[in-house]
Amino acid sequence: MAGRNRSQVPMLEYPSKQTVIVAVKAYNQRYGREDEALWHQVHVARDAVISRNQDALGSFVWRIKVWGRIQGVRHTDRPAMVRALLSLDMDLDSEEDVFSKEEAETVAKRLADLVTASRAEGVKARHFSWSSKILHWLQPRRFPIYDRLVRVHLACDGKDPSESYRRIVSWQFEAARRLLQDRDAIVGDVHPRTLLRALDKYLWWVAGGAESKGAVFNTI
Repeated sequence: MAGRNRSQVPMLEYPSKQTVIVAVKAYNQRYGREDEALWHQVHVARDAVISRNQDALGSFVWRIKVWGRIQGVRHTDRPAMVRALLSLDMDLDSEEDVFSKEEAETVAKRLADLVTASRAEGVKARHFSWSSKILHWLQPRRFPIYDRLVRVHLACDGKDPSESYRRIVSWQFEAARRLLQDRDAIVGDVHPRTLLRALDKYLWWVAGGAESKGAVFNTI
């Protein structure tokens, strides 16, 4: 359509409170223990960012790779990703839900920054999926996950990864704004209990994760 903003998010239906609750509950029943185990390591990883403990961060970024069943990540990519992560200026203390358009742009840029920095440090591929999962678990109130099932569901697959991620962030932030008053009912009982984590579970589940044989957010 002439004059259409290329970054505009497709006009897909936003989920109801009950729809998200059902998907989150189903996801948690299958993967809740795995997520909770990873959440325990997140606290160590956050301390490692502050103390610049590269060994602990190396264990964390590799754990994210294993959790996400991410293909194409090499062992030699691990220290390079750690160096890239430490090169970012990260605010890990924020506990506020901010779903503004300005914040959406900041989040999208930060992911692109990590991918660019990781490539500069020696990571062999543009790992948007791996990078997004690392940032998502370190800051689950800010960063959605970049995943192929989600991209297909939101009709932004096949685009440049930076553009696809902008659309994912924009869609999730708008959905979160609509659901903010129902936050406590939606987030479930598995940590991290944030709206964006709940929406990631919802999107992956309804986009095909419900039929998965075990892989979680498993594509690059």
